[in-house]
Amino acid sequence: MGAKIKKIVLDANIFLNVIFEERTFVKASSELLRKVEEKKFESVFVSTVTLAEVVWVVFQDLGYKKASEALSYLRDLSQLNVLKTIPLSEDLIPIMLELINKYKLSLLDSLIATTALKTGSALITRDDDFRKIGEIKVILPEKLL
Repeated sequence: MGAKIKKIVLDANIFLNVIFEERTFVKASSELLRKVEEKKFESVFVSTVTLAEVVWVVFQDLGYKKASEALSYLRDLSQLNVLKTIPLSEDLIPIMLELINKYKLSLLDSLIATTALKTGSALITRDDDFRKIGEIKVILPEKLL
C-alpha cells in the first residue's frame, strides 16, 4: 500500500466491482475494501451521493433485496467508524459549481470530486473522467495494494 496515502474517498465503482464480481476488477477492489475494513487508512470517506449511486445501480440490475444488502454493508462500515459519510450540504455547492464549470463534469462526478477536495483526500476510482481534475489526486485501487 502506498505509505503516503492516508486519506481516501471511495467512488461507487469500487463497491460495484465487488458487488457485480467484475472479473477484471473484483480482486483489487475486494482487497482494497478489506484494507478499508481493517482500518489501514487514517480516514476513508464516501459521499452520500456515492451511497445513493451504489444502491440505485444495484437495485436497477439486481433488485431490491441485493440493494438492501448493499445498503446494510455500507451502513455497517459507517457505524463501525470505518467509513465516514460526507453529507451533501450547502457549503459544497460553490465548489461543485466551480468544478462543473472548469471541467464540464456531470453532477454526480462533481459532487464526488468536491468530497475529495473538501476532505483533502485522494479519490480512488476507475473513472477516467476524474483524471482531468488537477486539484485532486486520482488513484486506481491497484496502486494502493
